[in-house]
Amino acid sequence: MPGNALYLSRSSFYLPEELPEMRRAKNLVESKRSVAWSEVVNGGPLPPNPYPGYRPHDSFDERGYLRPSAHDTSDQQERVSGPMSPEDRADRDRQIAKMEAERRRNEVRKKGKREEVLSSLCI
Repeated sequence: MPGNALYLSRSSFYLPEELPEMRRAKNLVESKRSVAWSEVVNGGPLPPNPYPGYRPHDSFDERGYLRPSAHDTSDQQERVSGPMSPEDRADRDRQIAKMEAERRRNEVRKKGKREEVLSSLCI
């Protein structure tokens, strides 16, 4: 074999009869864990369990037929958000518009900073 070349061949591959036992340093790993995995995944303490008071939605009547209000999902709208007054709806729309405007402003600021950095690097 010339130089520093390494040649691999399937025919010369050797698989041992017994594989080494897979272990982990349980004491080391467990000693570093100070919070539950659920809190790590959630990014903080978990909120209270919402399921004890949960009542499943049913779009069918007592005979098993689909209710007319279920065709356009109007039976679910009131259950999820409750009936909304026109004032509440307008307030919600203003909040959504404000959040969207803030998001777009931040995008423009980030884009401007990126362009400044790029132009300073290119000069």
